[in-house]
Amino acid sequence: MGGSGTSTLSCTGSVANNYLATVTGSNRNLSHSTAIVYRVTATQDFTLNANPTIVALSAGSAGNSTITVAPVNGFADTVALAVTTNSTGLVCTLTQTTISGGSGSSTLSCAGSPAGNYLATITGTSGTLSHSTTVTYYVQDFTMSASPTRVNESIGVAGNSTITVAPLNGFTGSILLAVTTNSTNLVCTLSPSSINGGSGTSTLSCNGSLPGGYLGTVTGTDGGRSHSVNVTYNVTILVQDFTISANPSTVTVNAGVAGNSTIPYHRKTGLSER
Repeated sequence: MGGSGTSTLSCTGSVANNYLATVTGSNRNLSHSTAIVYRVTATQDFTLNANPTIVALSAGSAGNSTITVAPVNGFADTVALAVTTNSTGLVCTLTQTTISGGSGSSTLSCAGSPAGNYLATITGTSGTLSHSTTVTYYVQDFTMSASPTRVNESIGVAGNSTITVAPLNGFTGSILLAVTTNSTNLVCTLSPSSINGGSGTSTLSCNGSLPGGYLGTVTGTDGGRSHSVNVTYNVTILVQDFTISANPSTVTVNAGVAGNSTIPYHRKTGLSER
């Protein structure tokens, strides 16, 4: 090379670290070396995670998930957080919408109605970097029904209706039952007064003390959600009466000879014997 010239040394590092490259030149008995230090750095970034990623909750109540930002390769910038949902039936908020210093957490709180499956997507952005994570919300609920919804009864005689609780979207909670009336003239009880496992029945038994139309309202509550069903009671005065008959009703006898027939009477409910 005429004793002078240049050469280009090109090195590539695959893992972040400090490396030493030594270049040696030799000519017969002559040898010289030079060293080049390569500082290989990795791209800085961040991760975004949710815990838990699946939340089951009752309709109308809130369920939470922790959103965590963690640095990669010394990342220390600010991350902006935002949440979107796949339905207007799920409403979400974040306790913190910015994470400073490259690491930290924010609480995602979502409430949904009606019962169904919903998806919340949380996106973290810092400059050109962007990452997302999702949380699935299973919103659960229950229904209540009464059969019959209208009961006719007499004063002093209890009338019953079956109250049925049924689950929606896998609801398995415990439901407390309570009954109210629109008058002190109607007294009601429930048996049982709670339903476990999200489904079951209870008997509503009501007794009216005066004639009239009354309303019994049964309300079921599982803590975050309640539903009600109404049963109408028509209370009347007990009709008093009796029956009379002959047996046999036809008697054939000879002249001068007595013929007999039995005349029984029967009391109907509430009639005093005379």
